[in-house]
Amino acid sequence: MKTSAFRKYFRYISKVFRKVVFLSGLISLLMLLIALTELPFWGRYHLGQYKNIAEESRLKEEKQAIQKEVGDSISEAVIQPDYIVMMGSSGMPGKNALLTAYYMAYWAETYPESCVIIALPDDTTQQGHLYQLEKELRLRGVKNKIQYESQGINTYWQVHNIAQMIDKEASVLIVNLPELIYRSAKCFEQHHFKKIYTWAVYENNLNEDLLYKKSSNSLNTMIEEQHQLRYQVWNHLKYELNLLREYMAITYYYLNNWI
Repeated sequence: MKTSAFRKYFRYISKVFRKVVFLSGLISLLMLLIALTELPFWGRYHLGQYKNIAEESRLKEEKQAIQKEVGDSISEAVIQPDYIVMMGSSGMPGKNALLTAYYMAYWAETYPESCVIIALPDDTTQQGHLYQLEKELRLRGVKNKIQYESQGINTYWQVHNIAQMIDKEASVLIVNLPELIYRSAKCFEQHHFKKIYTWAVYENNLNEDLLYKKSSNSLNTMIEEQHQLRYQVWNHLKYELNLLREYMAITYYYLNNWI
């Protein structure tokens, strides 16, 4: 009797296991096929373009040019962020932290009157990541005033705490990773900020052509193309995982009425 029950239980477990393996293989195959396309790149790109400051500046300039032509008064001034908010960085030193600091230095130099806010859950001692990030910005020539937001444990609570620090009528430039831009900006909108601009921090990869020797030999050319395809697939698989995680986060934020 016990043997029969055990066999029944074992068959049930085996059936579930086979279904899980099949489903996992199907998902992996689908992700691999998608990685062969440009969908992961464009998915990440579009998330990073929400409220893009360069695009917003272009639209304002076009609107001002039209107003000038028809003789209307020019109502909108040139974009001048009151605050530049650094978000999405990891521990320091780290890839994301250094990448974000690089672009933060550019925007701080562009807008020297803007106040810089570093949002990162950490202590504010000289051994902490916040201080190390500020030190990195100072080494890059940033002379702007720098403030910390160190209590928020996720994007929503970081924005919530920043909303307690600054006037909601202020203009804010968010500097963040591409896949996090949309959610960050939406959190600021949820806290009734009206003047929101963003800048996604993209890595600048080495030109792949420099990694291969040009050859007229068809076999060598085929090997080079295979190498390029391999790098593209790995990059796109990484983008897919980041996008999957981000879309899940966006759904969670939406269900919690955070965006």
